[in-house]
Amino acid sequence: MNKRMLLGAILIGASLMVTACGSSQQPSSGSQTQPSSNRGESPDASQIEVTVYRGNQDASAVVKEKAKVSKVEDTEKKMLVLFGLLKEKGKDTVPSVPEKVSLNSVKLAGGVLTLDVSQNVQSMSSAEELMFVEALPSTVFDNFPEVTTVKFTIDGKPAEALSQTDVSKGISRP
Repeated sequence: MNKRMLLGAILIGASLMVTACGSSQQPSSGSQTQPSSNRGESPDASQIEVTVYRGNQDASAVVKEKAKVSKVEDTEKKMLVLFGLLKEKGKDTVPSVPEKVSLNSVKLAGGVLTLDVSQNVQSMSSAEELMFVEALPSTVFDNFPEVTTVKFTIDGKPAEALSQTDVSKGISRP
């Protein structure tokens, strides 16, 4: 009987540690909130969990990560938060959007999300561009179920290519 109680205590402790570790990733953009003082109630309703894709340690592939952010209903504001997260390092990951690239505006119409990015996107290295083209649409598709295609404009003008990748038809949901 004592072995079962000890095993139960260990399992509860381990699950509390995993839960605490998993919730530590917060954006550094000031959107953190204080933990709720309402013990025994559901998690803080002002936060949501989002999925972001960043590069692994050697930037050879993208890795799916979870983060908690302040709840935002507006598509443009939510996309700005996600874009900011993609520019940050994770626990064991590197940014998938170069610091020099900025998001000017976001427009959602008929399942097409158009992201207007800065001209700096055209000076990305091949490795940066591959990471960007894989991570950004994956992040969009995981967080916006209504989006079927991601299109790009560069400083307000339709983008034929970023630096090398043809994006003239957009990137469609797999």
